[in-house]
Amino acid sequence: MNEESSSADSSASMDDKKKKRSVRVAIIGGGAAGLSALREIVHAQAAASECDDDDVSLEPTLFEERDAVGGVYTRTYEGAMLTTSDHVTSFGAMPSTTERARFLTADEYAEYLHTYAVQNNITPYIRLGTRVVRIQAILDDNAASSEVPKACISEAREQMDAMCARARYAVTTMLASTTTLTTQIFDHVVICTGTNQIPKPIPSWPGVHDFTGTVMHSSELFNLSFERAFANKRVLLVGLGETASDVSLAVAKVAAATAISSRAGPGVVVPRYFEDTPGDSMMCRAFYALPEPAASKFWAYAFASGARFVGTFYRSRSEANGADETEILRTAARLNVARGAVPNRDFGTKNTSFLEACVRHNTALYPDIARFTSTSVMFVDGSTFECDVVLVNNGYTGRNFAVFDGDDDSESRQTDVAAGTRAFWEDQIQQQLRHELSDVRKMHLNMYPPSFGGGISVHGFARAAFGAVPPIAEMQARLHAAFLVGKVCIPSATSMRASANRSSAAHARRFGLTGLRIRALVDYLSTMEALAEPLGVSPQPLLWSPTFFLKHHRVWRALLFGPINGWQYYLRGTTETEREAAIEAFERASLSPYLQGHMGRGFTSFFFGSLAARKSMGQRLVGV
Repeated sequence: MNEESSSADSSASMDDKKKKRSVRVAIIGGGAAGLSALREIVHAQAAASECDDDDVSLEPTLFEERDAVGGVYTRTYEGAMLTTSDHVTSFGAMPSTTERARFLTADEYAEYLHTYAVQNNITPYIRLGTRVVRIQAILDDNAASSEVPKACISEAREQMDAMCARARYAVTTMLASTTTLTTQIFDHVVICTGTNQIPKPIPSWPGVHDFTGTVMHSSELFNLSFERAFANKRVLLVGLGETASDVSLAVAKVAAATAISSRAGPGVVVPRYFEDTPGDSMMCRAFYALPEPAASKFWAYAFASGARFVGTFYRSRSEANGADETEILRTAARLNVARGAVPNRDFGTKNTSFLEACVRHNTALYPDIARFTSTSVMFVDGSTFECDVVLVNNGYTGRNFAVFDGDDDSESRQTDVAAGTRAFWEDQIQQQLRHELSDVRKMHLNMYPPSFGGGISVHGFARAAFGAVPPIAEMQARLHAAFLVGKVCIPSATSMRASANRSSAAHARRFGLTGLRIRALVDYLSTMEALAEPLGVSPQPLLWSPTFFLKHHRVWRALLFGPINGWQYYLRGTTETEREAAIEAFERASLSPYLQGHMGRGFTSFFFGSLAARKSMGQRLVGV
């Protein structure tokens, strides 16, 4: 009788295993977002297996075009350095091991990502040297309805949503060493290609074709020696983003003469360091606690007082050689004041390299370009600059989803496709997908195109005004992995659209014209908290816990006054091992620079400096 029972149990167990649903997941891109997506999927599958709670068997595959993981950090310009510190940028699953925060070079961060992949045992799932050339939505024969599309708009949308949610994806890849195409079918696709893939075209300025010098894009700086390319030349740099700022200093050090042309000017200019305190850490939870309009007034007063008293309350070490940067900091403060730029509503230019180029290397600043001559550039204010090279730093286009574009004209093809057939619906789904991928802000949590029920997710495209992309991408990866193993549910398509519209409207109100220009711009803390809520990992409740304060007062202070990072989101709702690792990282990291820098000189500068600046504030702070 026992043998029969044992045999029956064994058969039942085998039947359960046979019923386990296999889910194939394609991850496109091997940078920070792609690696975190892969790690979280593998980790979630392993955790579910240990708990005998694995109804699905996840089969992830990561495709990376280059021959190494690391994304854009494996292909950068000479001397490239991150604009967010390692305490902010590092993943919560692998916190920085440094006591004091510092800024990594691109090579160092690429090595960090390689170590992350190795330590988390995800390299067997990675296919290097494999380029994804096409992704096509497909339907099974029994999934496509033979019903003619509804005439009613609301019913038609529901029908389209239902079809999109049932789609699978044919992913066509090509090895770098061959021209052979291979197509595989996946249930889910995670897009992690980033925003720096397709350079924006160089503008067609009047007379540019008559220019006898060289016009090049900053994307061409890879493997290029600044010394060989720009030594003893007159160089005009166009654009003033974060990369452009760093590049301007590197060029100014070797060129005969340099100038910068900018149409919109920089964002909020913040140095990498205030003494030993990283500038990116200033957006801690304590500062986020300031309500509007107090927050904007706070920063306006702080910059105004900084322009007057920076030599007294703030001294910053040079990002190049440790020298005093008082004049550069004062210039940055004046610039922020004159433009009315504050970090809670504007994008940050998180380095002062272009100002160092101006102060120490006589780089000139010019407005937008009006036209070219054969040897010079004329600007809209009538001034000119004689130059040999024009280096365009206008960034990259947001059109990073070309793999979803078809080779045919879908509109003309519809005349040959019978309504209600599978081919018709596949065409409609592909068009809907391209439409929903066109704007990250129209996606639920900046990652889920609403119609696709989680079948498509986009990680690492949300760009924090102040903060880092990798922690946001890691939170997106954690949420998506939990969804794939059935731990969390995502809302209906209608609810996701409503959520995305509310979020988009809130960001539009917050960032104004800057948000219209940078469509992926998001608020760092609110984005992290929105992703953490379904997972139950927000550290916010710990700030109100007397027990946590008494037991881990150092970590409590770091939560309030330290930089917002991924470590904070491993303190709740995680395993004991992960929680202890996060606490250990906080215990190891030195908090004194944040407390002394922000709570000491920062607030002292604000309260005393604002009194002296109040009169100037009434005059819009111009000319401080």
